[in-house]
Amino acid sequence: MDEHLEFRQVKPGKHLSAYVDNFWMLCNHSDERKFVTGLPDGRIDLFFTSATHMPYQVILLGLATTADQATVEPGVKMFAVSFRLPAVENILGQKVAGLVNGAMSLPAGIFWPPRQINRYFNEYFGVSLKAYCSILRFRASLNHIAHGKLFPELNFTDQNHFIKEIKKFSGAVPGVLARNQNDRFILLSAIKDQ
Repeated sequence: MDEHLEFRQVKPGKHLSAYVDNFWMLCNHSDERKFVTGLPDGRIDLFFTSATHMPYQVILLGLATTADQATVEPGVKMFAVSFRLPAVENILGQKVAGLVNGAMSLPAGIFWPPRQINRYFNEYFGVSLKAYCSILRFRASLNHIAHGKLFPELNFTDQNHFIKEIKKFSGAVPGVLARNQNDRFILLSAIKDQ
């Protein structure tokens, strides 16, 4: 990772793990803007951002279905809580479909007909269950790409399907992701550092 970008992740304790995937922090310790690319990870993020040159901000970011280009300004410190989808309804108490990019898994033992599940996902998260599953499969494939495995391992029909799905969500083919020039893809850099 870029020596001036500091990224840390902490997993929550058992009592929060059903609702919180992780807590993370990103700091730009340089005097220059850093350009990064956020990748879909199937989570809702609540950001707390501060810097000497800008007001304190709290931002709720919906699910992502594509790569998101962003700039991390000099001196910025971001702290975030990455929520699992059940947290949206149970903790935040609001729908985030308008923030789109997203979807959710249900607790074991609950049965809903497929149409009801899809209506729920679209109403609460702004995407279908199928789209959310694709995001989760993309996120899981990042672990393989981070370790140089540029071939499908997660139920992709073939190499072409794998490449199209990776490019759809990240804006880059697997080889470009694996190289991760200038640590542009923060989530991929974090996976490599683990």
